[in-house]
Amino acid sequence: MQKDLPDEALLRVENVAIALCENGREMVSGVSFALRPGEIFGIVGESGSGKSMLTRTLFGLHDDSAVAAGSVSFAGVKLPRAGYVRAARKLLGRQVGLIAQDPFSSLNPSMRIGRQIAEALYLGRGIPMRSVRARRIAIDILREVGIAEPDRAVDQYPDQFSGGMRQRIVIAMALSQELRLLIAD
Repeated sequence: MQKDLPDEALLRVENVAIALCENGREMVSGVSFALRPGEIFGIVGESGSGKSMLTRTLFGLHDDSAVAAGSVSFAGVKLPRAGYVRAARKLLGRQVGLIAQDPFSSLNPSMRIGRQIAEALYLGRGIPMRSVRARRIAIDILREVGIAEPDRAVDQYPDQFSGGMRQRIVIAMALSQELRLLIAD
């Protein structure tokens, strides 16, 4: 039995099925939920149950699977069946942020942390990468997520941090944007 989903939902997923592209086999089916602005929502399940596949596919980041049935709407706009991946990816970094499970894969090992945050600020908000403002925001946001000595950390590389600290850096990058939805995988 499906509950009525609120009209004012930021993200609305209705009876979605996720299938593998290679053979069409459904891996996740019958998923429905609505997420309103300001809400915190969690998807819980066993390891391998399809949580990451669902979230990554919903936003066009899983190359091996696709939305096979149902509908997805963001801010009242239904994502089209034809061109779904392109439409979903347009939301990423602009209105939707995704914090991946593996922070090291989200960070460029040859680029200093501050520059990576500055790049996110430029791409998402148009703040010049080499500006004093970008550096100040990077330091402030690193402090906010609990990175010790953030004014020094901005000049360090990802491999100079523990896995937990790298996860905080990825969170800082996401928080540096003016996103409407933040997904933590």
